[in-house]
Amino acid sequence: MIIPVILLLTSILLYIYVYIFKPLCYWKELGVDQDDPWELLKSVLLTFYSVIWKREDPLVSVRSRYSKFPGKRYYGIYELTSPGLMLRDPDLVSQMLVTDYVHFNDHRVLIHDDLDPLFTKCIFALKGEEWQKIRKTVTPSSTSSKIKTQVDTLSEYSQKFAEHHLRPDGEIVEIEMRDVTTRFCNDVSAKLSFGISIDSFAEPDNEFWRMCHRAVDTISMRKVLSFTVYLIAPKLVKFLKMKIVDNEADSFFRQVISETMKIREEERQNGVNGSDLIHLLLEGRNRAKLNHGKVAKGSYKSYNADWSNIEIIAQAFFFHFASCAPAPTLLSFMAYEIAVNPDVQDKLRREVYDIHDTCGGKLTYACTNQMEYMDMVVHETMRKWPSVIEVDRICSKDYTIEPVLPGEKPVHVKRGSRIIAPIYSLQHDPKYYPDPEKFDPERWNEQNKRNIKPNTFTPFGFGSRTCMGGKFSVLQAKILYYHVLLRFEIVPVEATKVPLEVAKIPRLNAAGGLWLGLKPLADF
Repeated sequence: MIIPVILLLTSILLYIYVYIFKPLCYWKELGVDQDDPWELLKSVLLTFYSVIWKREDPLVSVRSRYSKFPGKRYYGIYELTSPGLMLRDPDLVSQMLVTDYVHFNDHRVLIHDDLDPLFTKCIFALKGEEWQKIRKTVTPSSTSSKIKTQVDTLSEYSQKFAEHHLRPDGEIVEIEMRDVTTRFCNDVSAKLSFGISIDSFAEPDNEFWRMCHRAVDTISMRKVLSFTVYLIAPKLVKFLKMKIVDNEADSFFRQVISETMKIREEERQNGVNGSDLIHLLLEGRNRAKLNHGKVAKGSYKSYNADWSNIEIIAQAFFFHFASCAPAPTLLSFMAYEIAVNPDVQDKLRREVYDIHDTCGGKLTYACTNQMEYMDMVVHETMRKWPSVIEVDRICSKDYTIEPVLPGEKPVHVKRGSRIIAPIYSLQHDPKYYPDPEKFDPERWNEQNKRNIKPNTFTPFGFGSRTCMGGKFSVLQAKILYYHVLLRFEIVPVEATKVPLEVAKIPRLNAAGGLWLGLKPLADF
């Protein structure tokens, strides 16, 4: 009897060593600094608990992790037992993710291809040549000339937003900023991406909004569990059919985008040129058909592909998702900082009034570029409250980090290894931003911004994978708050938490909601 027990215990210990303990020594064996493996094992269990049961706000672990190994350019971390290399030095980040981007040009995607093609076939998840094809085609949608044409739509929806919250008796309207800014982004994106007019304020329970809300929800227990199970047992995700976008939202967006595609094709055949994202994608596919076999490999047009309908649908869906998930972080936290910093708000409103007079009440692209202080406020909000806390890349070609500091040795990064750049931590490092928790737009005035170290402010990512919607997000914030500040004073209310408490969810948000008041201005 004792021999089987000994064999069983030996087998268990051997399993723990081979599949749990030894993987936690990966970086140590390569001579890279990391935590003690036993501490890591305890941390794995605590991290799993805190993520699943939402017991810790996401910034606690981020700050703790970045504070380790001061003076080191990089160090090893683990996600459960999966190794990753944290880049702590902005110069090294620039070298690897910008200069040598061909080695690190792919994202890690924790979604199963068969279950969620709306995500796995979109530009964010695509790799290599497939990513290049899509990028080349959708790039015109984010150029300055294209963005100029969107000012009128942004201004129209921003004005609707402001007028919806006006009360004739001068009553302060209390609103939860994450909710109202997500509704705003949903309506704007529906118009610019699909040509569909939605008013999620006049019709708060409209189907488009409800499906958008379900699609962009990445913090529910079910979805967090799906991501976690994928890390532990990817095959189990497929077996259990744990989708990120539920079936109803998936079917809804497929139908809406398919119908829009059909309309755009009919318009094209009648000589009408559309201006939205779907038009660009269909134009790319049609160009590929016309040039099939006639274009030299490597030319610009060779990047246009004969995509299937689902691939076009995936791009349109992702751009809508990206418009309604990260963007409200900027818009809601910007409102909070304006409300709790009245001196900033006063200066901002003076500039808004000046611009309003200059442009004769008709906001233009040129006028938005004259709102210098507004631009400073937007940038400081993105520094203090970035929509993306960290960004990762997967090594697609073996790479060697050459030694620079005393005691360093060459580190060979193997294909498939994960690299992490700490956006939030770099933007809160007092070495680069003195008194980083202070909201100080003057960091971004013409004189001071020259002293900001490159690659310590990267709210839209790095290198060729930089978010294409960055310029649009800044413009959207400037236009929205131009119209809001013309009509309102943004004020704290009883439900406003000062200082702000971060929610214990895997996304940057305020605990209990970000509640503020819009107090109508008597002189407008």
